[in-house]
Amino acid sequence: MVKKKLKGLILVIILLGVGNNISSRKLNFNIMEKWT
Repeated sequence: MVKKKLKGLILVIILLGVGNNISSRKLNFNIMEKWT
């Protein structure tokens, strides 16, 4: 049970990290478009 919960937490953390990376990339792209 505990191992399954840990795996779930790790998956959630990875998904959140990927989501943050994608959103930050989009923000950087928008900033670059505004400056150029």
